[in-house]
Amino acid sequence: MVTKTDRVERWLKSYEGGYRTEVLVDDSRTASLLSRYSNAVGRYLETGDPSGLADFEGKTYRDTTGAVHTFETNPDAIRAAIERSESDFGAYATIYVEQGEVDEPD
Repeated sequence: MVTKTDRVERWLKSYEGGYRTEVLVDDSRTASLLSRYSNAVGRYLETGDPSGLADFEGKTYRDTTGAVHTFETNPDAIRAAIERSESDFGAYATIYVEQGEVDEPD
């Protein structure tokens, strides 16, 4: 049967509180909202025009646990989150210590 919404779980990326996040949502309306937000972020990053982000100011959505999330609409915070997430790989790549770098107790 065809319905207006589905209840399929999916992990989606977003920006919230100055950070890139991944959230699990379980309905197509929320997924569509997050997709529109992602497109607005993409347009901002491509053009430098943040006007599309204003459509998400003060809007919220719920994840599968019922937690309420807000959309990051501050252009500077989005850029900082992207820069931070791009540098995360380097941070994890250096977390392992090379043999001989640690002084073992006698």
